[in-house]
Formats: sequence, C-alpha cells, structure tokens
Amino acid sequence: MIDPRPPRKTFPFLLLQLVVANILVAMAVTGTLYVLFTRLMDAYFERLMHEFDISPTKLNSMFTSDVEQSLWWGIVVALALGILLSWLLTR
Repeated sequence: MIDPRPPRKTFPFLLLQLVVANILVAMAVTGTLYVLFTRLMDAYFERLMHEFDISPTKLNSMFTSDVEQSLWWGIVVALALGILLSWLLTR
C-alpha cells in the first residue's frame, strides 16, 4: 500500500547538523593548533634570547601575527569547504 502523505523533507535540518559539525571540528583543530604554535613559539624565542642574547619582542610579535593570520585563513577555508561539501551531500 502506498502512503498518501507527502515525504518529509529533512534537508534544512540535516544541512544545519552537518554545518554545525564542520564548524565544531574546524574550531577544535584551530584551537589545538593555536595552543601548539604559541607554546612552540614561546620556547623557540626564549631559547633565541638566552643563547644569542637577542631581544625577540619585535620578531616574536611579527611571527605571532603571521601565524594567527594563517590560522584564520585556514579556518575560513576549512569552513567554506565543509559547508560546500555538506550542501553537495544533502542536495
């Protein structure tokens, strides 16, 4: 027997779930990499300061800003790719 009711559309809810999952994964990866990079940067510049008697303040701030900018671009690309792939999967 054929069901006379129209099929339920789960597209918006499924797409929303996929987008939220991608956002959470991208944020977790970005947060982990940010903590890792900041710890490595601090250790590296402290070693530079003690071994070579260099004041790393300007160099450290330039490197930190470059790493942060790269992380932001990475999360934007990851989120855009995740949203695009989620849309393609649910289309």
